[in-house]
Amino acid sequence: MKKLMLVAVAALLMGVQANAQIVAKIGFIGGLDKTRAFDGYDGSDYMGLNGFAFGADYKIALPWVNGLGAEPGVYLDFLFGRKNNQSHADIAISLPLHASYTYDINQTISLIGLTGPTIQIGLLKNSTARVGDQVIRRRFYAPDNDITCNRFMLLYDISAGVELFGRVQITTGVDFGLTSFARTGDWVYRRPVQYKFMVGYMF
Repeated sequence: MKKLMLVAVAALLMGVQANAQIVAKIGFIGGLDKTRAFDGYDGSDYMGLNGFAFGADYKIALPWVNGLGAEPGVYLDFLFGRKNNQSHADIAISLPLHASYTYDINQTISLIGLTGPTIQIGLLKNSTARVGDQVIRRRFYAPDNDITCNRFMLLYDISAGVELFGRVQITTGVDFGLTSFARTGDWVYRRPVQYKFMVGYMF
């Protein structure tokens, strides 16, 4: 019985592997970082960030439902922003774990939807501000910063797009931030939204 179960699992894994593709992607990403203070100041401050990302998904067609799949991936994100006298740089690794559904319109065009969580791991989060002749640099992941940010953030993504000729994938979507970079009793720093436009080639 155990041998039969092992054979069945092996056959399933081989079938899934046979229906898998690597999707190399590059594209535009943007985000909105928000800080809010509650102690004596009921207000919010925002900084818009723009940049690019590149990486790859591993698109797996699941055998149970036609068009249903899984699409885990790994990306390197580069975001930059400037507001007043402050510039900001943010570099992170993103690990999406998406469920996907592909609907074939014809042999040339397919519609695709993606949804699922993304784990983001911060590599660098720095700012530079000029006050008169003085330059103030802050490293938000450094333990000696006034408030040290968490490197790990959880987002939830909803994306949609098209696949052309079974080779080119074009998607656009929004990531909603579920956790904060930093939080104290009277201060919150988070990224409520992150958006993207990606173009991929399927191998």
